[in-house]
Amino acid sequence: MKQEKFKVIDYIRALIKSLSFYLDNFPKKEYELRERIKKNAYDILEMAYEANSTEVIELKINLINKMLAKIKVIDFLLDMAVELNFLTSKKYVKVANSLSDIEKYSRGWLLHMKKGLGNYTNMGLNELNNTVLIENEKSNKRLRSDKEPDTILLSQKAKKEMNNS
Repeated sequence: MKQEKFKVIDYIRALIKSLSFYLDNFPKKEYELRERIKKNAYDILEMAYEANSTEVIELKINLINKMLAKIKVIDFLLDMAVELNFLTSKKYVKVANSLSDIEKYSRGWLLHMKKGLGNYTNMGLNELNNTVLIENEKSNKRLRSDKEPDTILLSQKAKKEMNNS
């Protein structure tokens, strides 16, 4: 298995592998429950990759919060599977420990991003990244092109702060 630089992704990938093994024993009539668990696990992996690759802090925070919500949904669905005797308590504990690790790393990541967002909003406008410079030049009408920049990575709050200064 390829090792990821980002630890939480390794944990999510391991969770998906163990879930696929444990969910094979579900009865055929419980197709919906099995598929929801799998889908939510794959969604968590996708959100982790997306959050890891984006530069917009607010988007990262949003994606991590969605990941945490999906983790809670998976835990509920697995708890339901134990109650219906589709999953043994021993297997549930193993998966729950994996979910706990993922949640712990995700919460740490979220805390780190929120601190970064606090530092980002506390910076002076001259210290912000290129998107602010583009906004400043655009507001001063120094841009020669009428074309809009592809993306402006500023929150509404940052734009208001820039306009007030």
